[in-house]
Amino acid sequence: MAWAQLTPERILNSDAEPQNWTTYSGSYKGWRYSLLDQVNRANVDKLKVAWVYQMPITERIETTPLVVDGIMYFSEPPSNVVALDAATGRPYWRYRRSLPDRINTCCGTGEPRCGRGGRSGDRRHRGRALGGASCERPVRCYGTSLSPTRRAATA
Repeated sequence: MAWAQLTPERILNSDAEPQNWTTYSGSYKGWRYSLLDQVNRANVDKLKVAWVYQMPITERIETTPLVVDGIMYFSEPPSNVVALDAATGRPYWRYRRSLPDRINTCCGTGEPRCGRGGRSGDRRHRGRALGGASCERPVRCYGTSLSPTRRAATA
């Protein structure tokens, strides 16, 4: 099994390891800037796709991969984590979390789902669930807490 040991000290000193992307923004500085210089204005037009990973869903998703010691980690809906070889795209492992049979999600799988998905926050949707059932219940996404009452666009 492939995994990397990432200590708090390594995250705090991530500038010393520019080949790694250890947090959402690359480091605790939050700059989303890499110190690597292999890609620049003179050669960016020569870049080619090295590999592609196809997630087992057809919905739109967003994820921020983390790279530590050559291993890329990312999440995929509904609550999975994947580890790949960052150079080749070869899968090392996938963790599939068991979820309840009926769970309300806005950003992955799990029906019924009210209104439009893909936005973060706590929203109470009134209208029709995707698939036809009527609903009025909270839908939680990404752990944020926005709570205006909205009428679903599908009502």
